[in-house]
Amino acid sequence: MEPANILKDVDAGLRAWYAVPQNGVLKTINLPQTNGLNKFQRPAFGDGRLYVTDANGVIYCMGSPVALPLNCTSPVQFGSVALGSTAMRTVNCTANIPITKILGATVGNAQFQVSNASFPSGPLTKGQTFSFPVTWNLADVGSLSSAATENYV
Repeated sequence: MEPANILKDVDAGLRAWYAVPQNGVLKTINLPQTNGLNKFQRPAFGDGRLYVTDANGVIYCMGSPVALPLNCTSPVQFGSVALGSTAMRTVNCTANIPITKILGATVGNAQFQVSNASFPSGPLTKGQTFSFPVTWNLADVGSLSSAATENYV
């Protein structure tokens, strides 16, 4: 991978492009959202990572090395789900490394539900696959303002 060109924009956050154009076009490197960057704050590089802070003092660290143990379906599209109903989708995962045991999952939004009983109970070998259901439960949501605003996890 070629080195990147980095641009910091106080409104758009951190933006980057690969240094060598592909078919005559600069290709964007997707970065997570970084809001409120300081105007004169320069990104710092070290140990294969990029570091930058925002106006609130939050430090963002982006880069590698990252060796994720699982490669799972992402994003999971739920489409349109009416208030008062539920929708279920299946997430498929492949083990990137040998895994001793999956202890379970947590979700950050109460409307999304995952049953830990649906995960494999024993070890996984590299390349082994498994699936588990994720439910978007809007059955008890009283109004649109309290419903989840995103339709994917």
